[in-house]
Amino acid sequence: MLYFLSTFLLIYLGGASCYMLVFALASKYKTIQIPQKNNSSYSNIAILIAAYKEDDIILDTVQKALSQNYNKSSYEIIVIADSLQAQTIVALQAMACTLIQVSFEKSTKAKAINKALSVIPAHHYDLAILLDADNVMESDYLLKVNDAFQQRNLLVAQTQRVAKNNNSDVAILDGLSEAINNTIYNLGHQKLGLSGRLMGSGMVFRYNLFRAFMQNINAIGGFDKELELELIKNRIKIHYLPNLRVYDEKVSNLSVFKNQRRRWIAAQFYYCKRYLGTAIWAFIRRGQIDFFNKSIQMLLPPRLLMTGFLLLSTILHFIVNGILAKYWFVALTLNLFANLLAIPKTYYQKSTLQALLYIPKVWGAMFLILFKLKGANKQFIHTPHSHQN
Repeated sequence: MLYFLSTFLLIYLGGASCYMLVFALASKYKTIQIPQKNNSSYSNIAILIAAYKEDDIILDTVQKALSQNYNKSSYEIIVIADSLQAQTIVALQAMACTLIQVSFEKSTKAKAINKALSVIPAHHYDLAILLDADNVMESDYLLKVNDAFQQRNLLVAQTQRVAKNNNSDVAILDGLSEAINNTIYNLGHQKLGLSGRLMGSGMVFRYNLFRAFMQNINAIGGFDKELELELIKNRIKIHYLPNLRVYDEKVSNLSVFKNQRRRWIAAQFYYCKRYLGTAIWAFIRRGQIDFFNKSIQMLLPPRLLMTGFLLLSTILHFIVNGILAKYWFVALTLNLFANLLAIPKTYYQKSTLQALLYIPKVWGAMFLILFKLKGANKQFIHTPHSHQN
């Protein structure tokens, strides 16, 4: 029984490691870069910022968004205010942004966005950009968005989210994790002709397309996963634009990190169960490899947990002289190689090495999360922000 269990886990974790390695290697493939040309016409852009109890950060975010190097009459910042304090509302009303106040018995990001879309006139904008309340766009972000969507006729794109803080070991590890995700699940996929993935913010859509799909999204947690799967199911490709940067606050303490990961893991399991069968059938009947690949991603275990289990299992098999020990070692090697390939050069520094020493504690916290997933996808779990760099 133990042998068959070990074999099953080896195939599962080894297969997941091979999957990661394929796309990590693909990310290194150099493609011909088409020079960007500045367009004379400006798209009308709606920047939607959902702010739930984000009094500590939202004013700074809006102020920075107002300084974009873009035609001022061609973009509008729309703050969706949910449970903000009265003084924050007054301050926002004095700023050059549109304020839409919402209130729900049980708040979710999807509800807030859909409520805002219901009061914004249809066909009023060309593009919609979704930001979190802590996000800061680079100064020419809108210009680059405008050029990319006009020249390449894109429908949906995920831009690169970059950590804007490294004030703790947890924040460094959180930023490193997102950087690896960018490499494997966005850049590597795009190099092989597959869709990237949506990451909750820094997302750009054709406005009417977004409005049409978003009205059917009612997720409590992980609305971006549901939106991503629905788009790809309908053969709408998600492009990745690595040269467009949005700076995103990383969680700085382990308690907030655990709540965030609990929400993410619960959402992944929920949407895997909901879409896997449909995706397999779509692949068999209609050859929808992009949708099938996306469902495979939902099956993959969290990357840190995967590496930890591989390491522990490899050590255990060598201790008991298990006949599968060498295969576990190969799987662990492939996993580590994939992760190392996916780490951007900017993370090869002393602070990262120091943060890596914190991994065992983070791994233990994530392992315990697996036993606390019940109900996590049935309630809104908020991640607070306050970092203003």
